[in-house]
Amino acid sequence: MPEARAREDWYVAHTFDGPDGSYSLQVFVWPARTRTRIHDHTSWGAYCCVVGSVLEERYERLDDGSQLEYAHLKKAWQLSWSGEDGVSTVLPYDEGIHRVGNPGGETAISVHLYGPRIGDLDGRDYDASRDYVCDRWEA
Repeated sequence: MPEARAREDWYVAHTFDGPDGSYSLQVFVWPARTRTRIHDHTSWGAYCCVVGSVLEERYERLDDGSQLEYAHLKKAWQLSWSGEDGVSTVLPYDEGIHRVGNPGGETAISVHLYGPRIGDLDGRDYDASRDYVCDRWEA
C-alpha cells in the first residue's frame, strides 16, 4: 500500500471485465481523505469494503429530471462501510445517486461489481451546490 500513500486521489487498481460485457469487477484504492464526486451509474452495482472503511453518502433527486443539466438533490443518508458491514447496492440513474470516499487517515480498499451499461454513457456527475448534472462518458 505504499503506492496508495503516494497518491492524492482514489483510483481503480484492477479491472476484470466479463468477456461478453455482462459485468465489470473493479478494485478501488482509497488513499486517506479522498472521495468521488456525487454520481450515478448506468448499471446496477454492488460493493464491499475489504480493507479499512469507506463512507457512502446517498442522495435523493427532488426534481423531475425534465430540465437539461439541472438536478436538485437532498442527502438521504450516509453510512460507514467496513468488512463486517456487508454490501452496498445501487440501481441505475436516479436510484443510485451517491458519493463514496475515505475520510479516515489510513488507506481503504473496496471491491465493486457492476452490471452491463445501458449504452455508451458511464453515468452522470452532479454538483449539488449548483443544482447541476452532466453526462459522464467512459474514459
